[in-house]
Amino acid sequence: MMKQRTHSLQTILFRYFASIIVLVLLILTVSISANFSRATRTSSYDKYQNILKQSNLQLSSAFWSFATEAAALDYNPELISSVNLALHSSNAGIRLQNRYNIQKLLVSASSYSSYIKNIYIYKEDTVFFMNDSIIPSFSTHLKEMPWLTQLLNQETDRVIIPYGQKYFIYARPFQRTLHEPSPGAIIFFFDSKFLQSCLENVEDDAETLLCVFDEDNTLLYVHNEEYRRFLSNQMEKLSSSPSGQEILLDGTSYFCTKEINEFSGWTLVSLVPTSIILKGLMPFYLQILPLVLLILGLSIYLAFILSRRISQPIEPLLKSMEQSSSGDFTFQPYQTKIQEINTLITGYDEMLHRISTLIHHIQKIEKDRRRTEMEVLQAQISPHFIYNTLNSIRWLALMQNSPKIAEIIFSFSSLLELASSHPSELITVEEELQISSHYLDIMNFRYNGMIQITWDVEPTVRQYKTLKLVIQPIVENCFCHGFSSAADRGVITISCRREENILIFNILDNGAGFSWDSRELPPSSATEGHHNIGLANVRNRIQLWFGENYGLTITSAPGKGTNVLLTQPILAEETEELYDTDYDRRG
Repeated sequence: MMKQRTHSLQTILFRYFASIIVLVLLILTVSISANFSRATRTSSYDKYQNILKQSNLQLSSAFWSFATEAAALDYNPELISSVNLALHSSNAGIRLQNRYNIQKLLVSASSYSSYIKNIYIYKEDTVFFMNDSIIPSFSTHLKEMPWLTQLLNQETDRVIIPYGQKYFIYARPFQRTLHEPSPGAIIFFFDSKFLQSCLENVEDDAETLLCVFDEDNTLLYVHNEEYRRFLSNQMEKLSSSPSGQEILLDGTSYFCTKEINEFSGWTLVSLVPTSIILKGLMPFYLQILPLVLLILGLSIYLAFILSRRISQPIEPLLKSMEQSSSGDFTFQPYQTKIQEINTLITGYDEMLHRISTLIHHIQKIEKDRRRTEMEVLQAQISPHFIYNTLNSIRWLALMQNSPKIAEIIFSFSSLLELASSHPSELITVEEELQISSHYLDIMNFRYNGMIQITWDVEPTVRQYKTLKLVIQPIVENCFCHGFSSAADRGVITISCRREENILIFNILDNGAGFSWDSRELPPSSATEGHHNIGLANVRNRIQLWFGENYGLTITSAPGKGTNVLLTQPILAEETEELYDTDYDRRG
């Protein structure tokens, strides 16, 4: 068996205190970091949300400017007159002059914004334009565009769509009145760079991704064209992700901020790598790390001092315990500032005194036990029994010269041999019955054979174990107290049986009897010669060996005899060895 590794109390206390302190500091650090990280993320969200909101307002302002300019052209009398004359005048020169006048008015209208690259007016299948050299093919295919049909059919009030990657189109009805239900359309072509000018405040970091997509999840703008293909493949995830949450795109975590432009329905998206936000936590960590290390060092030092203060008062006590293991019980009590340790010291001092006293007492008992053993070995035969036996032999010698003298001497010698030949307390039931039989032969001889002996023993119980000399003292009581003289004719019945796990001896006589029915012994009466020494001895030996549940039960009535019931457990061989070992240990 491997020896368990041990540590000093100071080491164990120091480890416990240090572990608790480190755990508390770790929890506090993680909690503070988590709260600060949450606050940083919230602050970052508010920051990017506000910036994106401002850019969205600028974008809406730009669209409203286009819409205002288009509305101004729609209500410009000179433009309306020039369009009508250019369409319906019968004079070709007047039509040409008004077409030129329309171009001048459109050029004048585009001057308010550098992002307006061209303005078209569609009316009665005719296209008027400011400068057709920028997008020459537009006017040719204008009639084929579905959004123009939607405007002319009054299905929508405005159209804002991309045209290629460089331009955007803003279109609205032209001269839609009650008198002219089939209006034309005013079409603004503006440079896509106007989005960059509106969103440039958001691009405060080189790693920030900024994009705009419409209601059909079509990517309209990317501030860096290198990311167009990457963002085009992520449109479904971008459109479904809520604003203010982290989003994982191609293995990289981004902080997503979104704003929807009410005028156009476009969605503005700002994607900031979370690594940029976490960089803002580094100054905080650099500031708190020295403080945490300082607190940790002080705490460990205090843990060492505290564990030392607790363990130091116990050291003399531990030293005394080591000495006591070698038989040195000297101990000088001392006082500490810790009440519990003082109680322990007092109790330990009292325990040493008791142990020392018990050792001396045990040594004395051991000497007495050895002396008693010698006395017992010298007095194996009861003087009272020897006296009665010799008296019987004397009476026989005085009365007659009879062969029974030989029988009684034989019974006496056999009885002595059986009683003294077993060093153990446990013998077989058969042997105990033989001891009782020899004793009954002797006593019946004293009573001139007037006592009838009846045996009722189950054959199976004869090899069980029982205590030596438990029946003989009870039988002796039958002669001493049940039959007053040798003239009495009496009957003694001795039975032995097994009931479950209990061995039962039953000794019944028809003697004088007395009033009693109890497991307790009847009171002694020195005046009448009743001392109950034999019964008390039998009961105490049985209960000492087998416990309080076993012993004697005496039932008697005047003139009806006495019945003594003796109980003990059934003993198997291993049980016998256990009882023998236990008795030797107690002895």
